[in-house]
Amino acid sequence: MVYVISQNGKPLMPTNNNGKVRILLKSKKAKIIDYKPFTIQLLYKTTEYVEPTILGMDTGRKHIAITVVKKDNGEVLFSSELTTRNNDIPKLMKTRKQNRTLRRHFRRQRKVRIAKKNNAYYKNARNVTESGTKLSVTVKYIKKKKAKFSNRKRPAGWLTPTANQLLETHINYINKVRKIVPISEVVVEYAKFDMQKLKDPTISGEEYQEGDLYGYLNMKAFISNRQKGKCLLCGKNHIEQLHHVKERHEEGSERHSNIAGLCKKCHDKVHKFPKYNNKLKALMEGADKQFNSTSILNTIMPYLYKGIQGIFGEDNVFKTYGYITKADRINLGLDKTHYNDSYIIALSRVNNITTVNNIIPYKYMQFRRHNRQLVDAIRDRYYKDGIVTIARNRNKRTDQLEPSLKEYKEELLPLYPKKEVYQRISNLKVVPSIKRYKTSIKNISVPYGSVVLYNGERHIVKGTFNKGKNLRLVDKPSENINFKNVRLLQRNTGIVCI
Repeated sequence: MVYVISQNGKPLMPTNNNGKVRILLKSKKAKIIDYKPFTIQLLYKTTEYVEPTILGMDTGRKHIAITVVKKDNGEVLFSSELTTRNNDIPKLMKTRKQNRTLRRHFRRQRKVRIAKKNNAYYKNARNVTESGTKLSVTVKYIKKKKAKFSNRKRPAGWLTPTANQLLETHINYINKVRKIVPISEVVVEYAKFDMQKLKDPTISGEEYQEGDLYGYLNMKAFISNRQKGKCLLCGKNHIEQLHHVKERHEEGSERHSNIAGLCKKCHDKVHKFPKYNNKLKALMEGADKQFNSTSILNTIMPYLYKGIQGIFGEDNVFKTYGYITKADRINLGLDKTHYNDSYIIALSRVNNITTVNNIIPYKYMQFRRHNRQLVDAIRDRYYKDGIVTIARNRNKRTDQLEPSLKEYKEELLPLYPKKEVYQRISNLKVVPSIKRYKTSIKNISVPYGSVVLYNGERHIVKGTFNKGKNLRLVDKPSENINFKNVRLLQRNTGIVCI
C-alpha cells in the first residue's frame, strides 16, 4: 500500500497501483515523503475527493493501536501498533526531583561556606518566622531566601505528568496517522474500569466502602496486627518502620501486600546489604502496582474523548467498550492482539462487512526527543588506590552496591590506628564528579530516534555516543557504528515507524 498526499498537503486515498507510482516518481510528478510507510506527495494539482473512512483506536498505556478502514465495505487502508514510553515517566520525574533537591542543597552549602569565610553566619540555630506565616522555622547558619512569588497552584484540568504524557501520546498518534490517511469518523474504545471489581468480582453494595484496612487506624496498625507487633526479619524487636519490599521506583505498589514492618536495625541492613534484602523478599514477595495502568486510563479518557472531538467534530466521534470488542472478536474468530482490537473497533461503524482481513500492522515506537536534566544531573565521585576503585561517594546512595568512603573508613578503624587510617584515606586518588553538559540536539549529527540508511537498509537509531559520532541501532543493539557510515533519512519525530 502506497500512501498519497496532494500538492496542498491533504491526504488522499492510498493505492496499490505500484506501476503508476513508479511512473510518477520517474517523471518527477511526485516525490517520496517517507519510506515506511511508503508515502509520496504529488507535485501537480489534482482533485482531492476521498471516500468515507473510519479510524478505530484501541487505547492503552503500554500499547496503542490504530486501524483505518473504508466505511462502505471495511477494507483495511492502514493498521499500526505503537509501543509507548509512558512507563519511563515516573522514573524520570523521580530522577528530576533528586537532581533538583541535590542542586538546591549544594547551592545552600556554597552559601554556608561563603558565610563562614566572612564570619557572617548564625553560630546557633534560630527560629525564624516568615512574613505571612504563623509557625516559625528552625534555620542553621544562614537565613533562607524569601520566596519571591508563589506558583503552587494547579489549574483546572491539571493532570499528573504521567497521565498528561499518555494523553498527548494518543492525540499525537492520531495526528500522525491522519497526515497520510483521510479520516471521516473515529471510534474510540472508552476505557472505564471498576478496579474493585477487577480485584474481587463478587463485591457489591456496602462492600465497596470496606477495604482491606477497614477497622484499622492506619497502615501501620494493620501491618502490626498482621505481624503480631514483631519485626518480620528478626522476629524479636518491635516494629519501628515500614519498608516497601519491592521499591516504588521498581513499580512496587503501596498496598499492604508489598509493605513489611521492620525494626530500625533490620531496616538499615535491608538498605545496605543485598543479602538481607533478598531474605526479606523471600519471606514476603513484593507486589507490582495493581491497576496502575487502568487508573491512568480512567483519568485521561474524558480529556482524550474531548480532544478527539475537537479535531474531528462531535458528530464524527463515537464510543465503544471493551466487552463489545471482545464479543465481536470472538464472533469473527480473530486472535487477541491490540491491532485486531482496533480493527474490530473500526468495523463497528462499517455499513457492510464483505471480508475480514488478516492484518500485518506497521510497528511504531516512541522515542524521547529531549533530556533537559543532563545539565543538572549529579555524578558519582570515586576514590581510587592506583587503578583500583576503593569507594564511591562520601555517603552511600540508594541502591548503591559499592562501599562508600564512610564505610571504607569504618572498616579500617578497628584494624589500624586512627592517624594511619586518615593517612590511608588522604593518599587515595579522588576522581571528582564532572558535570556533563547537554550537547544541543542540533549539534548531534544523527540524534537517537532518527531514521538512517546503513549498508543499504533502513534502521532506527537507538542511542548516540561521543557527541553523536558513534551510534547504536534498534536491531543492532550491541554494535557501535560510526556516524560517517550512515546517511540520515529523517530526524527523530517522537513517534517513529520501525
